[in-house]
Amino acid sequence: MKPSPAFHEKRLRTPLGERKPVSRRTMLLGSAGAIGAAWLATGLTGCSAIAPGDVVPLSFWHLLSGGDGIRMSELVDRANSENPDFKATQT
Repeated sequence: MKPSPAFHEKRLRTPLGERKPVSRRTMLLGSAGAIGAAWLATGLTGCSAIAPGDVVPLSFWHLLSGGDGIRMSELVDRANSENPDFKATQT
């Protein structure tokens, strides 16, 4: 026996003034959305353009020592002299 369409209509609609209870799934989805929005808002605050003419600092770490470390230092110095837009430093 199939329920009448009016029965389905009554089940799916909530009358004005009445509130459905909040389910666990709805609460979790709402919380996840709020946390995601907060993360996005705070994560994008650090994204800003560098003003033209400013030197961009570039710091990097490598595992080179000895002759390879000396060669890397030479390459970094050469890159810094050829590109005035950034300043690379080894840590």
